[in-house]
Amino acid sequence: MPATITHAGVTLTPELVLGLADAAESGNVFHKLLSGTEDLTTRPAGPRNGTLGFLFLDEASVDQAFQLHREAGTFTLVYPERPTWNITYAPDGRISRELDPETSRIWTLTVGFREVTP
Repeated sequence: MPATITHAGVTLTPELVLGLADAAESGNVFHKLLSGTEDLTTRPAGPRNGTLGFLFLDEASVDQAFQLHREAGTFTLVYPERPTWNITYAPDGRISRELDPETSRIWTLTVGFREVTP
């Protein structure tokens, strides 16, 4: 079953999810004490953030995805083959599309993202 990206009632189906590179900042706080030792306040890690990559077979499809990601709001990625990649996100940073130089037909879309609560 293919991956889907949903935003504002529009559903896109990329040919392939090329990758997910994500990270989360630790919420822990270390305190240097006057005695020279450290104390620790533990907190959960923050939301995931990173880069998503998608493959599209034609210019019209990648353009629709590019324009949609330029809109305000949140997006939901559902990827049945890799359920740990399912995420609700907002674009954060760069949104870019690129024509594959070898084929001059296949397009990639790269989206910087930050995980948000659905």
